[in-house]
Amino acid sequence: MRTLAVVLAVLAATPSLAAYFRQPAINGDTVVFVAEGDLWRTTLAGGDAQRLTSHPGTESTPAISPDGRWVAFSASYEGPTEAYVMPIGGGLPKRLTWYGDRADVVGWNGNGEVLVTTRYLHGLRKLRLAAVSIDKATVRPIALEEGGAATTLADGTLVFTQGDRKGDNVRNYRGGATTTLWKFREGAEATALTRPDANSSNPQAWRDRIVFLSDRNGGVMNLWSMNASGGDLRQHTRHTDFEVRAYSVSGDRAVYQQGADLHVLELAAGGDRLLAPRLLSDFDQQRERWVRPMERFATVALSSNGDRIAIVARGAVATAGIGALRRVDIDLPPGARARSAEIMPDGKSVLVIADASGETELWLFPADGSGPGKQLTKNADGTRLDATPSPDGKWIAHHDRRQRLWLLEVSSGRDRLVDERKDQSGQSFANLAWAPDSSAFAAERAIGRAGITQVVIYRTSDLKAFPVASTRYPSTRPSFSPDGKWFWFIGNRNFEALASGPWGDRNMGPYFDKRSRVYAIALQPGNRFPFQPRDELEALKPEPEKADPTKPAPVRVEPPKTEPSKAEPAKGLAEGQDPAPPTPGPVPPATPGAAPAKGSPGEPPRPVTPPKVPAIAWDGLEKRVYEVPLPAGNYTGLASDGKRLWYLEADTTPEAKATLKSVPIDNTGASPEVWSADVRQFVISTDAKKLFVRKWAAGGQAGDMYIVDPTPRPPTELPKFQVRLADWQFSVLPREEWNGMFADAWRMHRDWFYDSKLKGVDWKAMRAKYGALLPRVTDREELADLLSQMMAELSLLHSQSRGGDLRRGTDAINPASLGATYEKAADGTVRIAKLYRADPDLLNDLPPLSRTEVSAKEGDILVAIDGRPVREVSDVHAMLRDRAGKQVLVELRTPGSAPRKTIATPVPFARESEMKRRDYEWRVRDKVEAESKGRFGYLYLRAMGPNDLASFAREYYPSIDREGLIIDVRGNGGGNIDSILIEKLMRRVWAWWRTPSGGTFSNMQAAFRGHVVVLIDEGTYSDGETFAEGIKRLGIGTVIGKRTAGAGVWLTDSNGLIDGGGVRAAEFGQFTPDGAWIIEGTGVTPDIEVDNPPNATYRGEDAQLAAAIRVLEQKLKEKPYPAPVIPR
Repeated sequence: MRTLAVVLAVLAATPSLAAYFRQPAINGDTVVFVAEGDLWRTTLAGGDAQRLTSHPGTESTPAISPDGRWVAFSASYEGPTEAYVMPIGGGLPKRLTWYGDRADVVGWNGNGEVLVTTRYLHGLRKLRLAAVSIDKATVRPIALEEGGAATTLADGTLVFTQGDRKGDNVRNYRGGATTTLWKFREGAEATALTRPDANSSNPQAWRDRIVFLSDRNGGVMNLWSMNASGGDLRQHTRHTDFEVRAYSVSGDRAVYQQGADLHVLELAAGGDRLLAPRLLSDFDQQRERWVRPMERFATVALSSNGDRIAIVARGAVATAGIGALRRVDIDLPPGARARSAEIMPDGKSVLVIADASGETELWLFPADGSGPGKQLTKNADGTRLDATPSPDGKWIAHHDRRQRLWLLEVSSGRDRLVDERKDQSGQSFANLAWAPDSSAFAAERAIGRAGITQVVIYRTSDLKAFPVASTRYPSTRPSFSPDGKWFWFIGNRNFEALASGPWGDRNMGPYFDKRSRVYAIALQPGNRFPFQPRDELEALKPEPEKADPTKPAPVRVEPPKTEPSKAEPAKGLAEGQDPAPPTPGPVPPATPGAAPAKGSPGEPPRPVTPPKVPAIAWDGLEKRVYEVPLPAGNYTGLASDGKRLWYLEADTTPEAKATLKSVPIDNTGASPEVWSADVRQFVISTDAKKLFVRKWAAGGQAGDMYIVDPTPRPPTELPKFQVRLADWQFSVLPREEWNGMFADAWRMHRDWFYDSKLKGVDWKAMRAKYGALLPRVTDREELADLLSQMMAELSLLHSQSRGGDLRRGTDAINPASLGATYEKAADGTVRIAKLYRADPDLLNDLPPLSRTEVSAKEGDILVAIDGRPVREVSDVHAMLRDRAGKQVLVELRTPGSAPRKTIATPVPFARESEMKRRDYEWRVRDKVEAESKGRFGYLYLRAMGPNDLASFAREYYPSIDREGLIIDVRGNGGGNIDSILIEKLMRRVWAWWRTPSGGTFSNMQAAFRGHVVVLIDEGTYSDGETFAEGIKRLGIGTVIGKRTAGAGVWLTDSNGLIDGGGVRAAEFGQFTPDGAWIIEGTGVTPDIEVDNPPNATYRGEDAQLAAAIRVLEQKLKEKPYPAPVIPR
């Protein structure tokens, strides 16, 4: 009975101990907060909390009305996060916004309206404020260009936050997007209350003062207050460990979140105490649940005999085959994440890279799923990325994040360093491949120049490296032939320019398509190249009898030794060739283990008898090279089954879909045969008897998988050979996954972060500090909050925490748009206020209401949609839910005319922001055209990706003969194309051509000869900043605007978590030739600083654009546009 009492006591205490409290709101004695993704209500005394919401969708950012009757909040009930309101005592939530975009509640104003902030209302995706009435849900935009968290003072003055870090988690930030507080009254311009030398945000009114968050003392967010003029600063909290994350004020009290705790602060008296609500909950989100892991596919590998695959998805490992073959779940330790898996050649065990020990190590697990695994490696100081066993099962080649290649001897546990590429970043080795007799293995290794990889063969006996291709061109996809006589690889050595010269519309330079050719290395002198045309000598040189790979062969008389002795040359070397000494490296001791039981992981894998193949003749290896007579292509995969050479050839579409082809390995001149289009991956089994094919699938999904015989054409009934994975599911314990993801996120920052010293932060101490809060996490959103806090300690941008298995409702209703904004009159009449503009030459980009067949006009009355009067709803978008891509009947009426009906097809709401950006772009372009009288061009770059490269090509070249050019990168979200754009802008005319008719054109072609201005602001981010900095440093033009965000360290975004979420770790820091770091944390400072006042800009003014036009005018006075002087 005593034991039962103890258990019950622990269970009774669990709710309060487990709680992770966030985003409190207070009114009087009532406190509402977020936990488990729901809203809860308690009192200042704490104790039992009442759950207010229970919808599967996530609720957040609660705010209690001044009269204490209502609580407004944001929720994702139908997909997008919108604003809602409900009675404080519980009741049915009422929807307030229909943006189809995130709307965050930030408070209430004195008129009883809910204040929300959203990017929907801004053409360039800046945060903008609106006030929403709770009776009619009428939205009233606030006349400010940008506005985040806000409050109203007793006299009606609005105090708001300006500055947006795009979700970055960073402490002590001082870049251009540093948050500041402003005050605003209708009819006047907003004025700043705080300076940008520290972050100040989230204002709330208290008496005649303003409470706010600031990091002005020590870089840690604490609660401060000031008077209504921005003076008389007082610090109310002095935390140095966990920051104050969110807070709310009522009367003389504030309730705030710090770490995972809630505190009650007496603002006047200064007292501070913990508030400890108790959640009476079943903690449903921690319950065991079933998942379908293929949605989180990672890797797949084929077994040596081709009967099974080993697949990794959602951190789990399974083996599977076709037909009725049993699928086996490999028994990983709880909470462990697998990164890759291979079935060992004996088929009895599975090699897995997993983090079960706390680091990513190599493990062996029984292939029948029967028991625990055996750890093969220890003391990893970086993430291990990939591992491949030798065909005889004695060796494992593997490489890690610290750019090292290793060779592990399975029996002894000895791990030797093979190669290291210290000058590289990220993954320096790839595509490991073994010789059939395990005497050598090959890999691609990265070379210093970007994009260059070199194929190298490493000898197992002494680890000596033998490059078989030069470093002038990339070489990839090494592969040995099953008979041990040939080594195949791809070399990107072919150059055939598609452009015939520098002339032509939008000629951005040559593009070399089909760079790849296939090459072969004869592993022994005298091997006749199988593709060599027949000649009279062919019959005089019969090849030795070929070994039958289907039959066991005796073990070689003298297998390669681990360490050749000094007295006796290692077998397999060419005569007179000395083996190189083993590469020095750490040698961890063999993993100890007890005597294994039958089938246990402690039993060493059974050596597999290797096929009898000729020894590799190492001397002159790289000179015995041949080119396979295949046409040049975009080859991305290569392997041989001994009879045919198999390869993938990618198309030139953005998806780079590939076709699987094969050609006979002979000299008959047979044409390649197509096995299938749309193939993502293929593998030939080690015994050359099976072909594994994984088809292409959209959105990063795994694609269908098949195991077939390696015949030139797929079997007629291909579905019979599909690996059954669609029904793969297993149970997970969310808390175990959260614990694993926390450790994974910590490791990835350690291993991916651009500074190996982590900017001096004690990263182990950070793991302990934030790990102490991990037991209190009760849902995935709280884990993201915790990871965000930990990441912020590194004080770097590009530090967003994204997605994963966030709590979602069952309804996922896609909102839609007709491409317009609307105004609702007092009588309920709805008028089209603005139709979004687009390039009139690009008809597919026209918004639905602007298409010729619809022919709506600004000012038209929108009467009804599908026969329902629009005056009946608070927002037109409420009638367009689930209508994307579906025809709707639209009734319009031009004032003074009879109503008319037309058919329109709404577009997905995701295109709304794209339409707004185009509208912004075209309106500004018209303004520049008008004010410059056609002398200046305008180019807007919203980001730095493929679509923006297309925008540059579309809009830059029509401006090539203008006297001035304004390039607008305000709000630019980044990417990686700055060098391409800067190269085009650096072109200079040095000569002219004259035609017989008297016309002229320049050399070099398409060179801009006018003056350039680049516009930047606080929202210019990442590669947008690199572009602006390059414009300054290279003297291309003048940069105007405000200091940029300061996201100067780039990344690959390759560090995802098992549930599809991610924690970004910036990897590549930028510095100048003279050794100075640039951009990160500070931003790009403009040559001419010009601010856009919040209210004036909202009303359509653009001080920065006006300054750009003035600067160009002045530049032209100082240095007129150069015209060619034609010789007489």
